[in-house]
Amino acid sequence: GRTKYQTLASDTSIPRQTEQKQETAIFMNDSTNSGTQDLARRIGRLEDIEAINRLKARYVQCCDEGYDAKLFASFFSTDGVWVGPEGRYEGREAIREFIDEVRHELPWTFHYPIRPAIDIADDGRTASGTWYALIAQSVLNGDEQSAVTDMVNFARYEDKLVKIDGKWMKGPVISNHYG
Repeated sequence: GRTKYQTLASDTSIPRQTEQKQETAIFMNDSTNSGTQDLARRIGRLEDIEAINRLKARYVQCCDEGYDAKLFASFFSTDGVWVGPEGRYEGREAIREFIDEVRHELPWTFHYPIRPAIDIADDGRTASGTWYALIAQSVLNGDEQSAVTDMVNFARYEDKLVKIDGKWMKGPVISNHYG
């Protein structure tokens, strides 16, 4: 004979405690994996938004520290576009040449970007962002360093961004200045 314990242990209608733990673990792993993946995706989007805000901060810092043309152009993808009141410049090299030409006309600037609105596309590789900016600046009047006009401008930046090798870069940037 079989003991009562052996009979109960062989009865498949009574779930064993270890099977219950395994089923619970499987259920928890499925929902936990889903929740963990969703959380990782959401955190990734927040990190992308922060990286784009840091890119904008480095961009305006470059402007405010003398418009280093090479550094300024490095914020753009190779096929990036800068559009502003001065014209349209396509490609990193054209942007660099433009900034190198006009940077001497702006001996002092202070950009204060506000109200960022950044949207990361579902693909996680493209984004758009809009910022408003208050820009205090000194502009040369001709070739004389002493002939300077101080002014305050308002601008709206409309940026398209692309993630290349894990790094956010500017694609087309439209800079609308309202002075």
